[in-house]
Amino acid sequence: MRKFISILMAIVIVFSFAACSKTADTKASKTDDGSFVLKNEESVELGTPEKILNTQDIYEKIEYTPEMLYGRYSVKNRFVNSGYDSEEMNQFKSYVTYIDDPYSDDDIKISSLPILSVAGIETFDYGLKYETKYNWISLTFLTDNGSTKDYQFAYDIDGNHLKLTGVHWSYDNDTKKLQYEIDESIKLEYEFTFCGRTLTLSNGDKNVNLYTGTTYNGIDDYLYSDMYISSSNAIDTIQTISFRWDVNDGSRITFICENETGTEYIRNGIAQLSEDGLFTFTVPYKTSTKTYQFVYFLCTDDGIILTDGENTYYYTDTYWTYTKNDVEKNVDIEQIETLNNMSEDELKNLEKKKTDLFSDLANAFNDAGISVQVNKKTGEIAMDSTVLFGGDSADLTNEGKEFLNKFVKAYTSIIYNEKYDGFISKTMVEGHIAPVSGTTYEGGLPLSEKRAENVMNYCLSEDTGVDTAKLAATMETIGYSQSKPVYDNDGNVDFAASRRVSFRFIINIDK
Repeated sequence: MRKFISILMAIVIVFSFAACSKTADTKASKTDDGSFVLKNEESVELGTPEKILNTQDIYEKIEYTPEMLYGRYSVKNRFVNSGYDSEEMNQFKSYVTYIDDPYSDDDIKISSLPILSVAGIETFDYGLKYETKYNWISLTFLTDNGSTKDYQFAYDIDGNHLKLTGVHWSYDNDTKKLQYEIDESIKLEYEFTFCGRTLTLSNGDKNVNLYTGTTYNGIDDYLYSDMYISSSNAIDTIQTISFRWDVNDGSRITFICENETGTEYIRNGIAQLSEDGLFTFTVPYKTSTKTYQFVYFLCTDDGIILTDGENTYYYTDTYWTYTKNDVEKNVDIEQIETLNNMSEDELKNLEKKKTDLFSDLANAFNDAGISVQVNKKTGEIAMDSTVLFGGDSADLTNEGKEFLNKFVKAYTSIIYNEKYDGFISKTMVEGHIAPVSGTTYEGGLPLSEKRAENVMNYCLSEDTGVDTAKLAATMETIGYSQSKPVYDNDGNVDFAASRRVSFRFIINIDK
């Protein structure tokens, strides 16, 4: 699809990396300023954010990362079946400089600027993507005889400079084996700037605008993202931002919010994605409605990256990666390699079983009449220490013992029933204290350890009236002192919730 027999281009000599060009054809389904509105039926009104961002200031000051180049950026108005003698192509051919082909010794020269840039795990469909040691990018160049050539490079970012190094590679689809060699003799460098969906690459006094979020013919707009939070904190509790806009299918947007209370799918939100780089969206939570605004980097199939100039949020994880990272919290290190080799279907089934276990445990605790916080994201089953202990003591109170009697009966009735027997390989009892002023990690560690030990010892005693032989063989304790506090929705430490003893199970993924 990337190899074109012919390419039709708009006049590029007016391109400037100092500012973005506007889309000439503002379709009726866009707003007057060329921005896109993403919404479903019954969506709320788009609100006003607390702070209006200046995109140019952020683009100039932000620290760029390789992920911000993810996506498919191409010149507009390119057709596979049109000739190379078009007026637009002749203008481009006369505008660009041609350089020696760095990969070949033949007499063909290539354009000093590419007409297509492809990077990112999901967008980049070459065998190199299976090697994560480098960032990979594929660039398509016009040759001086009117054809095109695709070349792959390892790339890095230095300020607003894209630095490329050559690579020679081969990939066997049958064996899934990659062989490659970095070629330091092949070097290219471009200065780049962003403005919304426009990436401008410059080489000396020549520059070209490339656009993302368009169909393969380079004309119709097609905006798409369906990605989970990856290498950053989430925006509040928003774990997934999913949206679609195209000329035939209209638009829709969904937010998936996950916290200790579970998963909330919000389909009646609304968003506006402007051509100058602003992504403004309103999320109607259960108890309130909040409007956000960020500068965006649209990575097409690789998601979207949002920044306010101070914090950057990477919504670039696939379902597989996000689910694997979630399941990994409850897997022993010895089984990580097995987990990494699972297919998406296998991972989906494992995640479902884990989710079902959380739900069954929550129901069992509710039926037993005991209050336990089950965090479905972290895998923690937390008990309020004030129920178990008196003051700063590690000694269990009578009330605490009665609580544990009910807890152990409910817990073992689920993890050792026919559905889950063998699925739990280890139960960790974890002690925590609140990070109060004047308390150090070393000073609080003995109390957190002793509380975990006392809870475990009582759970394994005959006083619970439960056969705990299986539990005894798999239970361990650890103290975390004040190192893992609990935060409220405003990002402040919840001191009461931080004082806790929690159970966290390790699953056997072979079961």
